Formats: sequence, C-alpha cells, structure tokens
Amino acid sequence: MKNLKKLLAVALSLAILLTLTVPVMAAGLTNAEKVELLGILQGEGDGITDKYLSQATTRVQGAILLLRLIGKEDEALAYAGGDNFTDVVGNEWFAPVLAYLKANESIGFVGYPDGTFQPRKVMSGAEFYKVLLTVLGYVQGVDYTWAQVADKAADLGLVALENPSAPITNADMADAILEALQAEMKSGVALLDSLIADGIISSADANAAGLITAQAIVSAVPTNADEITVTFSKPVEGTPVITVKSGLMSIFVNNTWNDAKTQVVLKRANSIAFTEGTYDLAVGDMKAAVKFDKEVAQTLAISKSTILADTTDTFEVVLYNQYGKKMSISGQNFSATAFNKTTGTTLLVSGDGSGKFTINTAKAKENEIITVTAMHHQSTIVGQAELTAVLASKVTQFAMTEVVIPEKATMVNTDHSNVEIKYQAYDQYGNAMTLKDFTNVTSGTGLTFISSDSTILKIEDLRFDKDGKLTFKPLKAGTVTLSVLVNSAAVVTSLPITVFDPAAVSKVVIGEALKEVVEDETTEISFVALDQFGNELEKKNVIIHDTNGLSFSPIMTDKSKISFVIEDGALKVKPLYGSKGYITVYYSWKGALLGSFTINVWAKAIPTSIENVAINSGIELGAPQTIDKKVIRVVDQYERPYDVDGKMLTSDFAWKSNPDTGAIISNPAASGKTFTFNANSTTEGAVTYTVSLFERNADGTLKTDKDGKNIVKADSAYSFTLKAVDVNKAANGVTYKFDSISTLYTNALFTSKATAEKYVKEVKLIGTTNDGTVVTLNPGMIYQLTSSNANVKVVQDGTSWFIYSGHKDAQTSTLRAYDKTGKLLCSADVSATTTRAIKSVVFGVADKTAFTGTLNLATGYGTLKFAVNDEYAVNMLTVTTPSALVFDLEANGFFASSDSSILKVTGTTIEAVGTGEVTLTYVTNAGLTDSVILKVTK
Repeated sequence: MKNLKKLLAVALSLAILLTLTVPVMAAGLTNAEKVELLGILQGEGDGITDKYLSQATTRVQGAILLLRLIGKEDEALAYAGGDNFTDVVGNEWFAPVLAYLKANESIGFVGYPDGTFQPRKVMSGAEFYKVLLTVLGYVQGVDYTWAQVADKAADLGLVALENPSAPITNADMADAILEALQAEMKSGVALLDSLIADGIISSADANAAGLITAQAIVSAVPTNADEITVTFSKPVEGTPVITVKSGLMSIFVNNTWNDAKTQVVLKRANSIAFTEGTYDLAVGDMKAAVKFDKEVAQTLAISKSTILADTTDTFEVVLYNQYGKKMSISGQNFSATAFNKTTGTTLLVSGDGSGKFTINTAKAKENEIITVTAMHHQSTIVGQAELTAVLASKVTQFAMTEVVIPEKATMVNTDHSNVEIKYQAYDQYGNAMTLKDFTNVTSGTGLTFISSDSTILKIEDLRFDKDGKLTFKPLKAGTVTLSVLVNSAAVVTSLPITVFDPAAVSKVVIGEALKEVVEDETTEISFVALDQFGNELEKKNVIIHDTNGLSFSPIMTDKSKISFVIEDGALKVKPLYGSKGYITVYYSWKGALLGSFTINVWAKAIPTSIENVAINSGIELGAPQTIDKKVIRVVDQYERPYDVDGKMLTSDFAWKSNPDTGAIISNPAASGKTFTFNANSTTEGAVTYTVSLFERNADGTLKTDKDGKNIVKADSAYSFTLKAVDVNKAANGVTYKFDSISTLYTNALFTSKATAEKYVKEVKLIGTTNDGTVVTLNPGMIYQLTSSNANVKVVQDGTSWFIYSGHKDAQTSTLRAYDKTGKLLCSADVSATTTRAIKSVVFGVADKTAFTGTLNLATGYGTLKFAVNDEYAVNMLTVTTPSALVFDLEANGFFASSDSSILKVTGTTIEAVGTGEVTLTYVTNAGLTDSVILKVTK
C-alpha cells in the first residue's frame, strides 16, 4: 500500500484508540450508517437505503471499494487507457475503472482467464475477504493461497461473514468493512489509523462514528525537509503547547492548524531543514517520535514549457526531494542538452553547471518542439521536457480591473504612495502576462497610458514594479480617468480613480453627560474621534492642544485643580484636592466649541474602617507570629479597598489589647512593614486585640487633638482574638500537617542542597487544635524529618528543614516529622518529576518603563523583572548551578523589538539606539510569549 514509510511512522497504535464499545455519541448508528459517515460506502443515488443494503454485492462494487480504500479511486475514474476486459463495452460508468485495474495488475483485482471481468457477478464472502486482505497489505500467493482466504481473514479477526462461500449483500459488506477498520495491517498499523494518516477518511468522521475513544496523535511524519505534519484521532480542543526536541535542544517551529483542528503542520523558521535523526514531538500531553532521513533528490524537472524561437533564451532545472517538494540547488551541479525534435538538429546549450542554462534557438521556428534533457551530477537523476518554440510575448489584451485600497485605509488619499492598480494582461498565445520593472510604462510594454487629469495622476508616476504590480502616486484629491491603449490591437480600456484628502480628526464626541470622579484619582472618560467623512478614527490621532487639538474649559474658580491628558488614546481626568462638587466642562476641537459635560467630583478617598485582619488565631507558647500590614483590609468612605501596602505606614494603626498587660501575648511590635506578636512560654490564655485607624482631615492628613496627638477613629475598629496554645496539652488535641509541599524537580546533578539550589523546598508545619484554631508554631517544632526514599534528600539547617531530589528518574517518598520526644507529628507523600519546561514568561515592570543604555537580559533580567518560570515556580534565569541547568535564553527562544531603529536586539542584549516607545517581546521555542512597552531614550 502507498506511503508505507509514512505508516511505519504512525506514532500511536489504534489499539488504545479503537474499541468495540460504541460511545454514547454514536450509539444510535448502525454499522452501515457508520461506514457511510466515513465515506467508504456511498450507495446509489439515494445513499445507503434499506433497498441498497438488501442488494447483492457485485464484483465491480468490490473493485471500487478496493480502489477507494487504497486512495486510487479518483485516479482510476480519470484513467483514459483504452485496453479493457472483453466483456466491457466501453460506455459503462465503470469502464475506466476496470481498464485501470487491467493496466495495474499489481493492485490485485484481475479478471478471469477468458479475458472477462464479470463486473455484475455477485461476490462471495471469500471474494470480499480477499479485497479486505489486499487493503490490509496481504498478497495472495505470498501471504496466503486462495484456499486459505477465510482462515487468513479469521486470523486477523475478520469473522462477520459467517459463511465465506455464500454470496453477500451490501449490508454484509458494511459489517465486514467496519470489522476490518479495527484490524491490524501487515505493516503493523491499524487500518483506521492508516486511512486517517493517508487522508482517505477524516479523524473527525471516525470520531463521529464512534470509532475513536481517546485523544491521541495518529501520525506524525515528515512532509518536507523542514516540515512535520501531525494528524490527531479527534479534533484538538484549545491551543495546546507544541514542542519539538532533538535530545535536550528545543527546535522552534511555526504551526498551522486545519479548520477541523485534526491536523497541524509544523514548519521550521527560514526553511531550515531538520538534520537526519529522531525528534521528540509533544502536543500538550500527546507525544510521538518523528524520524527524518537525509534529504535526497528524487526527480528533476525543467522550469518552463516554452522557449523563445530564433534567439537565445534561458531555463532552469528544479530538483524535488523524497517528499515531492522543491529542494535548494545551491552547491549542486547539472548538465543539459537540447535537441530540435521537429527538424532533428542539435541546439547549443551553455551554463555554469549551477542549474541555470542558456539555449541558442537561432534556427528554431515557432511551434517547433525542443527536447531538453538535464542531469543532476550528484545523484545521476535525469529529467526531460519538450518545450514549444514560441515568439516573444507581446501584450494583445490588457484591462485594469480595480484600485487596491491601501492596508488599514478605507479610501485612496494623497498621503498614499505606490497605490496598486489590479490588471489582467495576455499575450498572443492567450497566456497571462506579468509586466515587471518598467519605470516608464509606455516604453517596451506595448501600451499607451492616458490620464484625464495630470494634476491628480501623472503618467510619469505610473510604474510596473519588480513584482509586476502597476502602481501610482496620487497628487491631489479628485477623480481622474486612466485609459490604456493596447498598441497591437488598437483597443482602449479605462478605469475611473477617485482620490481623497487624508482622513483627519474633524470632530470629537464625548458621550458621558455626567462623569463621577474622586479627588486625586485619575479616571478615564470615553470619547469618539471622527474624520471629515464621519468615520471613526483611532483615538491616538487626538491630542490635547489649545489651538491644534482638543481643549477643555472647566467652569470653576481655580482651573489648575483639574487636569486632562490623553495616553495611548485614552482620555483621563484628574481633579485635585479642593475641587469637590459639580464642574461643567466645555470642550473644543481646534478652537471650535463642540459641547460640554459635567463632572461630579467626590471628596478625596481616605482610609475609613478596617474590615478584616488575616492572621492565624493561635500561637504556640514561646512562639512569635509576624504579619505584614497588607493583611489588614482597610476600606475608604466609598467602601472600596484602600491601598494599605502603598499608602499607609504601620504607625497609621492604633492597637489596644484586653488584657493589656502583654503577659500572655505581647502587644504587636512594629518593624518596617510588619507587626509581631510573641506568646509567653508558660501560660495559656487569650487576648483580644482591637486595631483602629486615626481620624483624618479631608485632604488625607491626620487629625490631632489640642496636645498634638492623633485622634483614634472610633467607628473604624476591628477586633480579633489570639490564643496562646500549649500544643503538648492533650486537651487541646493539636494535630499537625505539612504546609503545602509542591512537586519536586529531580535531577541526578543535585548532589547537595547547594547544587539543588532553587529546587530545594523548605518543609514547615501547621498546627490545628480540636476546636479548629490554626496555630503558628515554633520554628524548632520538627526535631527529626525522615524520607522513606533515599533519593529524596532531607537537610537540616538550624531549626529549618529542607528537601530535594537527586536522581535521574521520577521519585516518590513519604515524609515523616517527629518532635524531640520521638512522637510522630505528621506524614505526607511527596513526588518528584524529571520534566522541566517553561510554564510562563513574564516582564514584571509596568508598561512605559523608562529604558536607556545597554542591558544583557541573560544577567540583568532583574532590571525589567523578567522571568522565565518553570512548573516548579522557579525563575530559571536565577538558576546558577549546576551549569547544565543554567537557562539559555537564545537556545530556548528569542527577543524581538517592534522598532529596531529605537531598540536594537542582539541575542540577549538590548540597546537604546533611538528615542520613542517600543515593544520588547520574548518568544520561547514552544510559542509562549510576553511583552513590555519601554519608553526608550538614546
């Protein structure tokens, strides 16, 4: 069967895909309906009807089915050979099919010794089993004899036809076909798998028919030297990550999916060929191996079918590889000869051996046949073509069809250049022509152009460029008629062209009659920019300027207390403190009043009350508990979360405790951004803490009393209770568990805690009393930590414990924590995996971060807070040991600048070479990406 090499590369046997258990989606389909859905049985006129299924199966039906299943049906139907079986008249619909079978006996469906085919003879079960055995790749006389047909079929699981010697119906044929789809071919590939890989049936149809129950790669095969085609058992959902690797090295590929999401083509950038070897492919969780052989030449062709007569002309040779695709001929050597088949004379051919040749046709006349033979020296492959001698092409028909509107435009305007005019040109032989490299369109083209208004379009500005496009430069707005005379035919055609002035902002509409904002906060106001034609323009075309742009006139005493800006097309307003109330704002465009809107300015937001404090409610005797101030949830007077981390200090909070002696748990001690509570070492008890805010003035400053002290805001308080807990007291029933232990990364290079570095995980405990109180424990609670697997290492550092895994294979282990008395506190299973892949790419700085100078992101990644994170939440750029795990940004992806005239990228180094905003992007070989906008200054 065709594409045997392709079938041998099928990555996953349908042994795990196919099952006789029909899924719910196809449970209502009969065998015949399933085979019809696959396109294997097509019926007669009305499709697969009861009448059709009850009819006997004929030999010609078997022949058609055989050709359909081996992908030769279309070729057979188009066959034009005249030699046929003696009982075929020639006007039957199946005549070309039987002639094709007679001419291709190796297919395995031959006629009878008397020269007949007997197309309407009813097939027996054995005869149809032979058809299916042929489809499965088995050959009569090699793999079985005619007497062994039924036994061979049964060995392969084909038992649907109970009496092989009896005639069969089309219903029997459907049963047998469905059974054969689940059989294994001689090549070791399931037949359904093979048919999907060859494109004879679709995986979507197979899935709909209930023949596929699992998502998997059906085939992953080279389809060019730089290309892999992957076929799936059913449509793929979402956009899975695709990786191609050679050993540890990732290969960057572009991917193109078909509409059904059942196939994806992976192509290397810049047409770089895969080197000989086996590559590991992963599409999400699905995996396959792809074997590439060395690219070799298979066929040679001549680049043209005609040659100029009575002059010299050139031709090139084209090499095709084993995938039927064009090969590069750089560095290859060729020779060629030419022979005038019509006159019997030899023509002189010259060339430099690189594949480009010149042929002297001085003695050749129009319509004579020139036979050209070429040979590729390295492979000795020979190609031949018969070229027809023709006279030099001249334009005899020419018509302009349309003006191409430039990209991102709605009409042609005077800002545009190289505006394209589509045209159709034909020579005297009816061949389509492309006119190239004519800067003077009336010289050498056989055409005369005429403009009705040279102030709009000058003939001197028309040109046929190197790609054959007819282009012009519009000079001013208006309508012009461009006419062209075909000199050889005296035919004139015309095309009207309308040119407009460039679209420009002529009106701005602010659609919000009333906008509510808060003092000292920036709020966006929606607006629309319209051009002179009433079309909406990009908002970035709008600027704020008193005479040449958008301007605002707020009706208020101090206009400096409100500001308007436009950033990236967003209009933003910021009223300062002291502007509270309703403000009417009139707005104008280039001095012309357009309208007004009202802003209701609310008072400046100030911290008003505390809603929650996220803290463990228990502390072990003698233990500290430290919280960050940001775990205190504060809201403003509008009940919005207030930015505690960015706008408040620890001194902005007032604390009270009950009892207030500090004997059980200390009052919170502030340090930097944190508060620390310390439980005494001997006595249990509970302390209620109340945390409050201080009164503030309208401008946000703190209010003070007559003594200059801050005033506590009574209605802002939040209270919570902390318990000092004796974890050894039986009545408390404290149980322990490990704080979340994530999956470890294991590697044989991790020989110590130092070499495991970022992949070392700290192990901590959490305690819980029998009433549900979560207890913060002393750091030294774990006296001994053990691992059931020696490859999962346990390391103690002071009172802290750490684990890592140092083995080449995946590991599992049970961790057990003990106290100093030897009591088991808790246990948990931990796993370690060998995979280490990029999970995310992140630029952590805000857009429009300022940048100047030069930065190597391989070492200076922290400047842009750049991270390439793996599945273990490790920024791989921070890994410094072992050396084999140091992340190589260039080997695993690339940086790109949206404007290299502003920001130049060389490998992992970026350099400010201009001034302006530019987008910096990092793209991994697997297609993960992130970007940041930089404000670059040279």
